[in-house]
Amino acid sequence: MNKNISAMALAVAGAMLVVGCGGGGGGGSEASAPAPVTSSMTVTPSLGKFNTSCSVEALKADGSVLDSVKVGADGKAVLSFVKPEGPIVVRVKGADGCQYFDEAAKAPRDFVAGRLLNALLAEFRSEVGVHVLTHLAASGLVTSAGKLETGVTPQAIRSGQEETRLRFLQDGAGLFDAPVLIGSASGRVTSTDPASRLAIVLAVLSGLVDVSDPDAAAGQLQNTASLENFATKLAEIAEVYAPAVQAELVAKIEAPKSVEAVTDDVTEAVYENEIDQARTMLRALREQILAMSNDSGTGSLDKQYERMRNETSNQLELLGAIDELEVLTKAASVMLGVYPGAAAVDTTQTFVWGYEGECEIQSAGASAACRIYRDGSVLEVGLDKTMDGRVGWNLVPEEFWGAYGGNSGETAYTEYRGTIGFTGTTARLSGRYAPMAAGAVATLVDVDVTVSGDQEVTKDYKLLGTGVLSSVDAQDASLFKAEISNLSFDMGGVAGKIVSPTLDVTLVASSPNFRFTGRLETSGVLESQAPGQDWIDYQPAAAKLSGKFENVPEQFTLFDGLFTLGQNWSNGYTPYEDESASNFAKLQGSFVGTLFEAKGKAGLTLNLQAKRDEWLKESLNFDFATGNGVALQGSAARTEGSPADPEWVWNLANSNGVKLSYSEYSQNGEVLAADGRRLGSIGRDMVSFIDGTSESLF
Repeated sequence: MNKNISAMALAVAGAMLVVGCGGGGGGGSEASAPAPVTSSMTVTPSLGKFNTSCSVEALKADGSVLDSVKVGADGKAVLSFVKPEGPIVVRVKGADGCQYFDEAAKAPRDFVAGRLLNALLAEFRSEVGVHVLTHLAASGLVTSAGKLETGVTPQAIRSGQEETRLRFLQDGAGLFDAPVLIGSASGRVTSTDPASRLAIVLAVLSGLVDVSDPDAAAGQLQNTASLENFATKLAEIAEVYAPAVQAELVAKIEAPKSVEAVTDDVTEAVYENEIDQARTMLRALREQILAMSNDSGTGSLDKQYERMRNETSNQLELLGAIDELEVLTKAASVMLGVYPGAAAVDTTQTFVWGYEGECEIQSAGASAACRIYRDGSVLEVGLDKTMDGRVGWNLVPEEFWGAYGGNSGETAYTEYRGTIGFTGTTARLSGRYAPMAAGAVATLVDVDVTVSGDQEVTKDYKLLGTGVLSSVDAQDASLFKAEISNLSFDMGGVAGKIVSPTLDVTLVASSPNFRFTGRLETSGVLESQAPGQDWIDYQPAAAKLSGKFENVPEQFTLFDGLFTLGQNWSNGYTPYEDESASNFAKLQGSFVGTLFEAKGKAGLTLNLQAKRDEWLKESLNFDFATGNGVALQGSAARTEGSPADPEWVWNLANSNGVKLSYSEYSQNGEVLAADGRRLGSIGRDMVSFIDGTSESLF
């Protein structure tokens, strides 16, 4: 399968819309509840026509009686009741004096007490025929008390109905149609319409099995051997009761089929609706989800993401920039005797250290020589007091290290200058600083910062900031800009140990064509220290990113939502070593948001939960809704495949329980009905259904 639902496709979808409505109040007395609406059901029972000593009743699925009446002189019974939710059982009850006319014997016959003739309806019908075929269709589904057997599904009800109809009524008569009633030897059928054909079929069956005992008759009718003489008996019955249309009826009525002969047709008929639902699910996957994102990278979102990734490769490393500038700010505070927080400043210091570098205070505080340590280079920065009571910075060459520690060249900076000034508790930094991203030639700085506390001993350091940092090209055109409306960092130190650090940044980050508007939050801390390393590395234990990503020129939102990510190193994970089966971080994440394919199109919404507790064994749980209203729930699990490659196994289901499953390694899967019946198989590129149709995956 060269395309499938990628993790990215799921990770950039979004939250279900919840629509509520309220009502108003009014004065006066309470309105009474409307009276329940009573509906009428006309029942035509037939093993031949029943007499007026027989009764008919309707029951709910739980066996409670809805109504019970005697059969009228016309052989019918009219029941009245409030329509229940769900299936209805209609049955004729045997009793003393209850008889029906046996067409085969040409005489009345007793329908004794204790005998029942059932029909099981999936829903209310205003007219119902009840006969030996409806009893056959309900066999095994209804108890003697008139309630549904435990675990009976709508598919099981329809399966019994369709199997019976296709075996005995291939000519088009409906299973619950009311047959023409034959009440005496002189009774006649004068038409070839469905009601007349059904009457003749029932009369024929009364001559082949003992219909006075419907349970026994149903068992006999399951066996094709009991129906071998159907054609002969049909000719006899038609000659007696339908002489005027005998030839036409014999020509139209087909001999019953075996159960095996109609199995495939029954499955198609019973599961036609669920097959259609599966097709709808596949179309939603193909036309919306895979069209947005797939493993081949050809989806509309994939292309947008690739463009955005290429542009944002020039993004500046925000926290790195803050750390570098913080070293310069600390040195400037010593030179001026002013700290941007409330703490006093020791102006006698000759060295100032920060996480990213150090400064040597020179000339009695008139200047400083700073070294900023970067990954693979060291940046030298000169600081000098200015006439207006600020400190100016001036970049001198950045020296790059080779693979084995030697000098591999340097970059000279001309007119990379800026100033650091203090107003009250705020430091203002403004100017041209060294590039902080590949492809950029400079970082433009215009920020205000307030700090307090100590980073080295008590570790209760706090930083607040606002402003703009922008990576620019040689023409000072912005490649990536971070417009920070609020930045708050708390080291979270307790007794000199970093315990609960937090970072909260609200910003607009933009490249030439894309923009993110939102908020980044981190909390908690995980520590690591490589052998021989004299410093500790810190990583957040949890992070949240909320907001929206937009394509600015095309004026549409790509996706809008909330990402969360948490990591757990309790299994001994060491981040400075390569990941392996014995060294990996436990992860959990989530996404709730909305994904858009293009401007003006309805969004795809998703709620996703993901986790990794074992090596190469990630799992996802999700529910999403497409723009055309298809709602799906599902899960995916990544396991070690055979022979050794990891594989994803996907499972999707709609609200009615129709399921799709697919294994990436074996490249096959199946479509299942709600009751577990197999509706189709999924191959590399196609889905083949049991009705002979197929659906493309792509």
